[in-house]
Amino acid sequence: MTGREETAYVRGQRQVYASMALTCARELLPAARGKVSSLLAEREAAVNALRDLCEQLGIEADFPPELHLADIISKRIARQLEDKR
Repeated sequence: MTGREETAYVRGQRQVYASMALTCARELLPAARGKVSSLLAEREAAVNALRDLCEQLGIEADFPPELHLADIISKRIARQLEDKR
């Protein structure tokens, strides 16, 4: 398996896990269904967009999926971009 294939595989796994989390949230938290589902889906989309951006910029996108979005941007992406200058 090439690096790209492995990355795609891991992304696919994460999407499956996110889908399962959405299903659990819907069943366990009926009052917060819309909010929780929306927030989880939005976060997953944001992390995937950041990974795609990293790939386009030629920087590492190996941050853990649970890392806070602000940390992904400021501590991972911004630092790598500064190092490339």
